[in-house]
Amino acid sequence: MNTMSNPFDVWCCTWKMLSDGILYQKRRELNLPDLQISDDDLKNLCLIEIEKLLNENGRSLSDYPSLPTPVVEDVNTFHNKLIADELSYDRVELAALH
Repeated sequence: MNTMSNPFDVWCCTWKMLSDGILYQKRRELNLPDLQISDDDLKNLCLIEIEKLLNENGRSLSDYPSLPTPVVEDVNTFHNKLIADELSYDRVELAALH
């Protein structure tokens, strides 16, 4: 509708809400109720989902130059239960510990 004056500000304010469903879905899909996904990975997964929705409507994230673009190669990490389980750790806690 071209009514948004700054899509990047909207992204910054809403990405966390948009990614809640993705985290829930990945926890159920992989049967890992304690799965932790870093904010960067959640942002990337969210951007991939937004790109899919935009593509279905003949648009793309590239139509909005201020928005970040997803790294599609990283999405396979969260389809494999063993890899996701190994990557599911509290990085802040480990950084403080070491």
